[in-house]
Amino acid sequence: MTDDWWYESDPWGEWLGRYALTRDDGLWLSDGTDRTPIDTVEFLLERKDKDFVITGDREKLLQLVSVGSRIGKELVVEGDWHSADNVKIAISSALVPSKKAATLARKLTREEPITVWLPCYRENDYDGEHTQGDKNGYTPWIVLRSGEARLDEYDPYGVPAASLRPRLAEEFVKFC
Repeated sequence: MTDDWWYESDPWGEWLGRYALTRDDGLWLSDGTDRTPIDTVEFLLERKDKDFVITGDREKLLQLVSVGSRIGKELVVEGDWHSADNVKIAISSALVPSKKAATLARKLTREEPITVWLPCYRENDYDGEHTQGDKNGYTPWIVLRSGEARLDEYDPYGVPAASLRPRLAEEFVKFC
């Protein structure tokens, strides 16, 4: 028995838990890792003069969120991956009133790409969902989860993010 642990009520269980699988359902991380959708495997760098720059091709950029000439059965509302030429892609979304959508979208396009953001919910083991960021006019609806990989962290076919998939916020789950 030990009582010198400062934040955990069960220090031995917490320590042993590091040697268990990440997922509670008994599956390995690789069991929940999806293949990259073929329609998102794009080359985003283009040659301009003697350098490479990120594309401005509207069709390529819309393809990243699964929007071509129209929205089909799927739409990417949250995601984080690398393109075929190793450009980091981070996609997020928030809800806005339809009357303000065009104005708010134009406002986002005027921000520096590296600093543009939308509010979201964060979830952790200690205090559940909480809003990260406050931006007038935007309503967060996606919860980004946090956590650590354990025994299967080094599974060559797994990705720790597979156990941390984003989900809808509780209020929207209840609404749907």
